[in-house]
Amino acid sequence: MSWFDEGFTYRYPIAIDNTGATANYDISVVIPTAWDTFWESIASNGYDVIPVSPAGNLIAFQRNGFNYVNRTLTLQLDSYELVTASVNFIYIYFKKASAADQATSITFGSPKDGQIWLGKPANMIVGPSSFVGGASSPAQTFVMNTFTSAYVWFAVDHLLAKRFSPYNERMSFEEIQYCKIQVLDSGGSAVAGMISQLNTRFIPGYVGAYIQGAGGTDGNDYQIKVTIQTVQGAQTFALTCTLQLRNQLP
Repeated sequence: MSWFDEGFTYRYPIAIDNTGATANYDISVVIPTAWDTFWESIASNGYDVIPVSPAGNLIAFQRNGFNYVNRTLTLQLDSYELVTASVNFIYIYFKKASAADQATSITFGSPKDGQIWLGKPANMIVGPSSFVGGASSPAQTFVMNTFTSAYVWFAVDHLLAKRFSPYNERMSFEEIQYCKIQVLDSGGSAVAGMISQLNTRFIPGYVGAYIQGAGGTDGNDYQIKVTIQTVQGAQTFALTCTLQLRNQLP
């Protein structure tokens, strides 16, 4: 998508897990209290905080529990379509001078949770990938034990097409619609116990896959596979790395 509105200064990605059918769901996004950039930027009435789809459409929403002084806000999104068995991607935009109130009254219930991650990538990071044949490169390998659960971060920003010329004073064009995380054994079968889709996170430029060593077997090698579907380009990328489970190194 292009930048939704040139008047907004910031946007931030939100991860929404859906392990059910493709359908419309209400979404709840709790804004972290410990987010200075957000709370020191927005207007005291909260009007300049809105949710936007990766296709560039405003998502119908209402504010709940907003308290500017105490730094509390939950965005409640109305009937947003989620793709099955994947982690869906949306944005919140914030900080716009003299913003009009775009919230509305909705019927809200049984929501999926939208997750915000404010940390930077650390430890296991898969750098910008290129593709040769059916594999992505660099062919990076990480080692962890069966007692560890940790994030593996995949760089994705370089995969997304930019504009030839700006629109709304930004170069943004292609966006992630959703991603799917898998861990595969040597036979190519999925090892469901080694991943937690619910803990998948998006931060600017990266996708974080939460890997659970306890779901695998000591001494075995696995492939972590992150499949990304984009919106405007309708591209599908499969980013991979190797994970070795070793409780005692030689």
